[in-house]
Amino acid sequence: MKYLALLAAPFVAATTGAAAAAPATDGLFEAKHLATSPYSDGVPATQAGAPRWLIVGDAFGKPTEVTLLATQNDNKAYQLLVRYPSTKPCDYSVVRAGGALLVSNGSGSSGAGSCDGFFTVPASAADAVAHLFHVAREDRHPAGEAVTATFSLNRPTGRPVELSLVLDNPGKAPGVWTLPPYPDTSAWPDPTYTVRVVRDGKPVPRPDAMRGGNVLLPIAVELAAGGKQQRVVPLARYADVSTPGHYEVQCTANIGFAARTTKIEAIDAASWWDRSFTGSFTFDVR
Repeated sequence: MKYLALLAAPFVAATTGAAAAAPATDGLFEAKHLATSPYSDGVPATQAGAPRWLIVGDAFGKPTEVTLLATQNDNKAYQLLVRYPSTKPCDYSVVRAGGALLVSNGSGSSGAGSCDGFFTVPASAADAVAHLFHVAREDRHPAGEAVTATFSLNRPTGRPVELSLVLDNPGKAPGVWTLPPYPDTSAWPDPTYTVRVVRDGKPVPRPDAMRGGNVLLPIAVELAAGGKQQRVVPLARYADVSTPGHYEVQCTANIGFAARTTKIEAIDAASWWDRSFTGSFTFDVR
């Protein structure tokens, strides 16, 4: 499956001579001559919250699949997937709903004669989008609120210093799935575990060789009522702690939860409930 990535750099759109006008009715349309700067024929729109200008093209046919899922705990942003028939190469599209013009973040081919459009929808437009496509707006709901977390430092003899995180779900609390935080490219390469290390009052840089992906929590691990989970990672992944000195460590674990009643294959953006846990400690290397 091929996808068209989010527009990342400005480009100048060709002027067509057509009068600038938004569509008179709500629907899904071609996004033509998409640009990051105003031009004479361009209609203002937004793409993932950023201003864009474009010419609205022909309407697409009736979508065959639509989902509208919250991507934040406060339900202020949504992920919209629209699968629609098209005889043209898949490209950017634009949704008009309740006066808002929303440009797709990208597009992809879902098979011959079919395209997928991916949109970021603000809460202010979510109800209008749901009404347009006759789908339910799927909000997030709390999960794993009773879970507590404990950070500790392990210094096993002859082995590197380890950072340990134990999640504890009380016996009367419902079971949950533990997850990485909902995908956030700004936090790449390690969205789950953030560690700041200071030696003798000076920050210790994270070794480039130790950079990598999510190492603390694999996807969808069950945490039953009354259960515990432990995750251990070498502290050297985040800082060189072999030099003698006094070390201060601050940790944040960004962890997602989903109700255990949700089937693992059905976990989606709206199933997530993101939480953050913090801890700190000190130790000396002599």
